[in-house]
Amino acid sequence: VPSRAEEPKGEFVDKCLARLTHKEEVLAVTFSPDGTQLATASGSKVRLWDTESWRFVREIAAHEKRVLSLRFLPDSRRLVTGSLDATVRIVDVTTGKQLHRLARHDAGVYAIDVSTDGKWIAYFSDRSGEYELTVRAADGSGEERKLTSMGPGYRYTIHWSPDSKKVVFIDQAMKINLYDIDEKKLTVIDQARYMFHGGLSGF
Repeated sequence: VPSRAEEPKGEFVDKCLARLTHKEEVLAVTFSPDGTQLATASGSKVRLWDTESWRFVREIAAHEKRVLSLRFLPDSRRLVTGSLDATVRIVDVTTGKQLHRLARHDAGVYAIDVSTDGKWIAYFSDRSGEYELTVRAADGSGEERKLTSMGPGYRYTIHWSPDSKKVVFIDQAMKINLYDIDEKKLTVIDQARYMFHGGLSGF
């Protein structure tokens, strides 16, 4: 995990704090809100690391196929994961036990984000036949709710606003989309240029 340390002359140098080893490709990483843990997704498993010592804490067998996305809930004890096995799951990181398994989809879950207030999970579901922005209660209750009807296309990384009332994401046409939860309205607020899959995935 690299960090930047400031030199006396104001220059920046790379310093490796630790090398976190995995058996398979790492497809997603996320810090816990309290800063004490780092979760890494490798293969179908999630590894947890202590950020003070960078020691390995535990491995969670989260899915049957590769884990593609993951986010902590605000309490730093629960982790939401999305996988190529087409499920969204919530696990307790202190025990490694699965708390909730949300509805199965037809394709892998590539993007997930948790609202700032910790009440909602947003992800793209292909249940309608196309990737549409969908939300589900973070406690696993109720049914998922489809928010958009954009039709054919691919959408990328999801971000909740600090007040948990808006969601922003970018699509394959490089359009930056803002969804207002209260107004139930989708607005294109800008459009990028010359961004390809890598840049769009890191938006």
